Amino acid sequence: MNSIIQSIKHHVFEDQKKSKNRFIELLQRSPILINQPEIHDKFVEWYKDKDRSISKNASSLISDLPISDRYTDLIQLHLTALTAEKIQAVWDVLQVVCKMGEKVATDEVIKKLIVLLGNTDNSVKCNAVEALGRMGEKAVTDDVINELLNLLDQTNERVKRSTCEALGRMGEKAATDEVIDKLLILLGNKDERVRHHASEALQNMGEKVATDQVINRLFILLDDTSDDIKRSACVALGRMGEKAATSEVIHRLLTLVGDTNDSEKRRAREALRNMDETSAANEVINELIILLDDTNHDVRRTASEALRKMGGKAATNDVINKLINLLGDSDHHVKLSAYETLLEMGEKAAADEVINKLINVLCDSDHHVRHSAYETLGKMDTKTTTDEVINKLSIRLHDRVRSSACELLARMGEKSKTNEVINKLIILLDNTDTSIRSSACKVFARMGEKAATDEVITKLIILLDDTDDSIRSSACIVLDRMGEKAATNEVINKLVLVLDDTNLTVRNTAFEALGKMGEKAATNEVINKLTNLLSDNDSDVRFRACRAIEKMGEKAATNEVINKLIFLLDDTYDCVRHSAVVALGKVCEKAATNEVINELVILLGDMSSSVRENACVALSKMGEKGATDEVVTRLISLLDDEIDYVKGSAIAALDEMGEKAATNVVIKKLTTIINGKNGSNIWKASKALRNMGKTSASNEVIGMLLDAYVHGGNITFEANSIIGEILEASSSMSDLKDDTVRKLSNYADQSTLWSSIKVSPEKFIEAFLETKVSFWLPIIRTVFTIHEYGFTVAGNSVVVFGCQESFELSLPNKELGKQLVDYFIDG
Repeated sequence: MNSIIQSIKHHVFEDQKKSKNRFIELLQRSPILINQPEIHDKFVEWYKDKDRSISKNASSLISDLPISDRYTDLIQLHLTALTAEKIQAVWDVLQVVCKMGEKVATDEVIKKLIVLLGNTDNSVKCNAVEALGRMGEKAVTDDVINELLNLLDQTNERVKRSTCEALGRMGEKAATDEVIDKLLILLGNKDERVRHHASEALQNMGEKVATDQVINRLFILLDDTSDDIKRSACVALGRMGEKAATSEVIHRLLTLVGDTNDSEKRRAREALRNMDETSAANEVINELIILLDDTNHDVRRTASEALRKMGGKAATNDVINKLINLLGDSDHHVKLSAYETLLEMGEKAAADEVINKLINVLCDSDHHVRHSAYETLGKMDTKTTTDEVINKLSIRLHDRVRSSACELLARMGEKSKTNEVINKLIILLDNTDTSIRSSACKVFARMGEKAATDEVITKLIILLDDTDDSIRSSACIVLDRMGEKAATNEVINKLVLVLDDTNLTVRNTAFEALGKMGEKAATNEVINKLTNLLSDNDSDVRFRACRAIEKMGEKAATNEVINKLIFLLDDTYDCVRHSAVVALGKVCEKAATNEVINELVILLGDMSSSVRENACVALSKMGEKGATDEVVTRLISLLDDEIDYVKGSAIAALDEMGEKAATNVVIKKLTTIINGKNGSNIWKASKALRNMGKTSASNEVIGMLLDAYVHGGNITFEANSIIGEILEASSSMSDLKDDTVRKLSNYADQSTLWSSIKVSPEKFIEAFLETKVSFWLPIIRTVFTIHEYGFTVAGNSVVVFGCQESFELSLPNKELGKQLVDYFIDG
């Protein structure tokens, strides 16, 4: 405690401006500490010091700290100081009282401040006014209001400004008729800043001051020569809400939206937004309709936004027609606003004309406009509207907006009216026009599982025999999107037949569909067929068969499949070897035999980089089962591979193998990679080291990172992060070996290391007390200094300060406490 008091004294007596802010932040985080009686008594002593600079520094520091209001003697000191003879001393205390605000808002202090309102020195007077203002509603008494009203009649403009500001801070509670009348008069003051502060005071009083007289005066200020006054008038009118929403005010605010001043535009828009839907009077709506034709695009857009805020109440025929016209506006922001307004107005705007217009612009060149049209049509979801939209879009499936129509129908089908859309589309699957059948399939593909009804699936099975290649392919794609929901025996059997289709695209989509159905498609018939295709003469077929098996996972892992995949690891085509490796990785549990692992080890040396990469991936899927000494050795050699993505897959594999791969050689190699240039591999190596560091290899990881720390570069940055995460994840840092702590201690003066570590400082003291290893002491001092923590040793405990609440630790013996304190004092 004594060392903390000495630190506070140093800042009070020496006025350490450079470090003062950080020191105050530390004390602010420790309310329990600064409210200790010993510290409080020292504040009182320094406050009473005859040296005015010391007294001033002490009172200033007090005002910045969360000192409990139970210490009334400190408030009494402020009161005494307010009666000082020297003006400068009074002014200094007023500065402190201003900062403390409500904390010192007692009757005695308020009375003292009222007396100071009559001081002949305008600076004192202004500071007393500000102090009352910062007390807010707590300072609102009849006496205070009367004195402030008198000040509004003063000739000094600075006093008037300060008084307006104080009344504004007091809010609605200060909004008496007399105050409002005085502020209205000041709205016409010749001093621009007085007008501005009077307007701000009214805006802070909100709807309570929203009389016709006030609104009219603020309306006049919208044409003031000062931009600041115009802005504050906008804010004041906006806060008054619907009471201020007259047609004249709205018209003028919308005009300001077209102003060149961005700040005025923003304030005017905010004011209009606050005049919500309850202001939807006919005269206001009529005024907005006129402004929808304004030559300024900002005015048109804001008029639309104002109508949107009014919602369904503004959805008259005239408004809807005007908004429909804006759907073709030259400014895309105006278009967007019109769409969104129509959407907000709901069912009243969902007329046939609107739907036609929206459908026509689904192929607009502006993607923002297209998106907004989709949203508008998609959300007009009453039954009548949905039927209309579906009918119109179904007709449009043959023309230039086909893709957009399909997209929208699919989105509508994802909502509650799925059956309505599906029923319309099922009919289209029988259309003689190939493009119509194809477009209907696209919609079903977009819907995915939601469209997987028995009737749809039956139709798709029929389409698998369609004479048109593209339709057969489209049917496969739809079944692919439906996934397991479409995996009936009839579908699966049909897809097996399609695997022999003469058209390459159809065959490929059939493979994908079976693969997407996953384990459900892994019937004996399918697996036998895929097994046979693994020996097909066509390399693309072998490749696709591997892909399908990969997606079926372990259920496809028969001995025959595994043997065939092993055989394909020697295929002459890279893509086949690649897919065979990936498939083995997916069926890893059953495939993790010595024979497979040995074959994969061979492939780690394959000439094809993609094969080497996927051999690593397959081994990583096998986890610890694949972590043989030979595998780890070969993976280590790939850490020097000339291809970065191969190197990255080797890092990932070692990471997945866990503690078995955490050898000194691996850790050293990964540490070297961190200092490389490939960002992806740096990240992977860093992740691997983090994971290894959270195992029994924590000492090795930290030790090697610190050994490499001196090299700088990436290693320094990543080491900070990795070491921090390992320490943070550690349940007890006392488990670290003495040599590891020694290395950490050697880098105790490296602020970049310790400033990035997010371990609670008290954990370092815990480790020292448990292990009694003195190497922890330099670390503790550095961490506590950087994070601005403090501690006291009293009796058999150590109390740590700096967090929101103090943290107490038991001392095993007093000698350790003495050692801790002595190191801080002498070190």
